[in-house]
Amino acid sequence: MDILQLSYMHLPDYLKACLLYFGSFLEDEDIPVSKLIRLWIAEGFIRQTVVCSLENLAENYLTDLIGRSLVITGYDEPFTSFDELDCGADFIDHYPSKPVTFERHRICICLNRKHFVMSNPSGPCTRSLLFFATVDPYPRRPYDISFIPRHFKLLRLRYLAVSGDIDFIPPSISNLRKLETFIVKGLKGKVVLPDSIWSMERLRHIHVNTHVDFNFQDDKPGNSLKLVNLVSFSLPSIARGKAAKMILRRMPNLRKFECIYLESWDAYTNYNRFPVLDLLIHLESLKILYVGRALNHGELNLPWNSKKLTLSSFRLPWTHISAIGKLPNLEVLKLLSRAFEGPRWDMREGEFLGLKYLKLDSLKIVQWNASSDHLPNLQQLHLQNCKDLEEVPLAFADINTLQMIEVQSCGLTTEESVKRIGNECMKGLKIIINNKIYL
Repeated sequence: MDILQLSYMHLPDYLKACLLYFGSFLEDEDIPVSKLIRLWIAEGFIRQTVVCSLENLAENYLTDLIGRSLVITGYDEPFTSFDELDCGADFIDHYPSKPVTFERHRICICLNRKHFVMSNPSGPCTRSLLFFATVDPYPRRPYDISFIPRHFKLLRLRYLAVSGDIDFIPPSISNLRKLETFIVKGLKGKVVLPDSIWSMERLRHIHVNTHVDFNFQDDKPGNSLKLVNLVSFSLPSIARGKAAKMILRRMPNLRKFECIYLESWDAYTNYNRFPVLDLLIHLESLKILYVGRALNHGELNLPWNSKKLTLSSFRLPWTHISAIGKLPNLEVLKLLSRAFEGPRWDMREGEFLGLKYLKLDSLKIVQWNASSDHLPNLQQLHLQNCKDLEEVPLAFADINTLQMIEVQSCGLTTEESVKRIGNECMKGLKIIINNKIYL
């Protein structure tokens, strides 16, 4: 008996379906963890518990499969081999000569996009349809896929990903009342979501690769509807003010949020201020790209429970960074593209006590004054395009938890300081400079 089959037979029942689902993907394909988890949830493989969210429970399932050596992970992308197992799906990887009707609940199609349309597939019992384009992933012209809602019963659809020349989503999207994950890969600069989106109470994830705008009116009936199950959302564009607050209040349980913040001046003070985000009390991961003139007034209003934070292009003074350092649960911090400005960062005692990962990218910083006590739990430091930085503090060699320092496209003095830290460190600190590893 094949080793994989034997391992499968000894799995608990709740993991068997999760393992078999890998067979729905192309051989040797890297599968993003977030995508895999959302599909597992949409397929009904993950059962809600009182003490754990669906996403966290799915992560535990994946960790279990990895621990059993059934799944291999790279950079957050698991893969495995399923030549000997039936994944419970009809899989088509060649151009059929006539229209195809499928009888199984799950269909996986790997074809040229044109051939997929010409095959005119249908499935009266289908609950899940996955399509992988072998060529023309970004076609010059959209194909007519109107046959899909005619040939498949989509009213129970829980996961929907669409791509193409899309600039708005029709109000009829709300007819998919069981939809939990909605992903849009548009080829234009903006996608407008309809007001009816707020009535889709089962939604857990909304992700748009270009920025999102909303089509709603304050006086429209039902404008108090909330997406209480929504836990992740990207990439809306918001500005400080009444409209932004209304949007955020209608997503009270967000845990992961990525947005574009547009310049917005306070009419009373004539100041351009940081967005008020502390009302998102459950938020754990926040990523903001700012578009506008430099922000230099007011305080940072950040969700207190934040574990991961990415700021880009704000051009804030370094004196404001204490508001970030005081976040008690912060583990990952990325400061990108002039998120902070000024030649010197003087770190303070009692801040960033739980920080494990720090990335500084494209900042104008020259002097970084810090000791090992300022980052007592740091594990990884990544510096990129900080060409003015004179050196990384030598005291970082005394950080007992530090595992890796990576430097890309920085100055020679910065590179030399990192090498000295590696030499001073008594444990096996990994140093990477411009993709070259120094042990």
